[in-house]
Amino acid sequence: MKRFSIIFLSFFVFVSLFADLEDYTYVPLKRKLKYAEEFYCLFRENFKRGTENLNANVFWLLHALDYPFSPPQLALAKIETKEQWEKYKVLFKFQVYYLITDTYLRLGERYEKQNILFFNYTFKKELLEGFEISKVYYNRAKFYWDKAKELANTAWEMRDIDLYSIDGETDKWMDRVFKLVYSKDQEMNYDKEIRERLEEVDYKIKMLNRGDYKK
Repeated sequence: MKRFSIIFLSFFVFVSLFADLEDYTYVPLKRKLKYAEEFYCLFRENFKRGTENLNANVFWLLHALDYPFSPPQLALAKIETKEQWEKYKVLFKFQVYYLITDTYLRLGERYEKQNILFFNYTFKKELLEGFEISKVYYNRAKFYWDKAKELANTAWEMRDIDLYSIDGETDKWMDRVFKLVYSKDQEMNYDKEIRERLEEVDYKIKMLNRGDYKK
């Protein structure tokens, strides 16, 4: 029994060394989620951007688009007028579309081989499949980015409506709208990034089919 206890304790210590804090802080949901903001708040901008985590983020964000908004008193901004409420809803959806775009780009990266070397041809079939998956994700990013741009223009037209942010959340959203619509910041130039990524993938597919590689 003593030996079993020592083995169990050793195993527990070993697991603890490689576990994340999140593994010990899980709290079961007390009720079923029913508002867009609740799903949005499940989005995690974490350091471990593995495929599963990224897909989970997309899952929550798509649900945030499908579910109704919370009552105004539970919004992520201080809502006192109908005009503020309308601006809030436009900004919220813009932010969700923006995050979906960014997440699909990150997913596409995970399937795109950066450099094709001479020994990679052993896995030519797998590389081609990966490039096709990347194209799917990049095209999805384009689809949601087009929607984000439409909402950004609408939000910019509503810029004179004051919206008091809670914890700075909606301020960040409006800052992105400003960078996209007014200042034309390169940080928000997803049109160019998506176009270049699709062109790069097509170029690599042609390289593989020709038998070329990086020298």
